[in-house]
Amino acid sequence: MVIPNPRIALLNIGGEETKGSELMQDVHGRLQHAGVNFIGNIEGGEVHHGKADVIVTDGFTGNVAVKVTEGVADFIFRELRAALTSKLRYKLAAMVLRPGLLKLRDRMDPGTYGGVPLLGVNGFVLIAHGNSNARAIRNAVRTASEGAQSGMLDSIRTALARKS
Repeated sequence: MVIPNPRIALLNIGGEETKGSELMQDVHGRLQHAGVNFIGNIEGGEVHHGKADVIVTDGFTGNVAVKVTEGVADFIFRELRAALTSKLRYKLAAMVLRPGLLKLRDRMDPGTYGGVPLLGVNGFVLIAHGNSNARAIRNAVRTASEGAQSGMLDSIRTALARKS
């Protein structure tokens, strides 16, 4: 999916531009003047609220955020499965809800997309999960192909060149 003017946020410890480390404050300033649709800082609890299309962070913080999200999602699905199979009437209700739950599971499964773009390198690089299965790798190749064909790199280069 191509988003013509993606909303870009910086994952940080607070919404104010003076929050975070010196690095985060520097990146905030650079994004403000980068000629992109920078909407400011976003806190960890807002990542999944749909406020931003792209969330910028350092590799360590991004990895922690992704792994916490995956762990919470796994926990919720395990608990939901246990609850929905604990009584007959819950099992019957689960049969009715199954299509919606499967759709939600697929949307949250990292294998559906295969990976995410790594920015800051001279080319299109997609980072896949360390435990990716064949489906995830197939989808990563598809996502990388779509990303490379989307013109995203040229758009980033053009925006950066305007600011040089």
